[in-house]
Amino acid sequence: MINKVARMSQNPKQFGTGEFLPLAEIQIIHTVGNIPDITMTELSGQLGLTKGTVSPVVNRLVERGYLIKTRSQRDGRRAKLNLTSKGTTAAEGYEEYAREYVAQYASEISFGEWIIVNEILAKLEAFIDNKLKSNA
Repeated sequence: MINKVARMSQNPKQFGTGEFLPLAEIQIIHTVGNIPDITMTELSGQLGLTKGTVSPVVNRLVERGYLIKTRSQRDGRRAKLNLTSKGTTAAEGYEEYAREYVAQYASEISFGEWIIVNEILAKLEAFIDNKLKSNA
């Protein structure tokens, strides 16, 4: 099932800008939109990825006009990330897509089934978190 979800997420989608965005890019846009002035280190931590993995994607999003990177006044080595208006459009489009996706899924199962699914996912997430901590 995890492989199927991964395959679904590999298909780039449009989120209101007229351009296709892969999941990795829209996740970064969404995170930056939720945490204005986030640094690259903070963004990497939020996504659970290395700065080396996140950095080229962020640079590509800056070049394509989704993000603005500004240097910190106090520490010129640190850059703060924010959304452009195009980035805001994409983040809002992603929010709408996510709401519709969840609504579609939720309409196909009963409330009781929904509670069971949430309990199972919470336990699965706790298990994965514990494994990640023990491997760190």
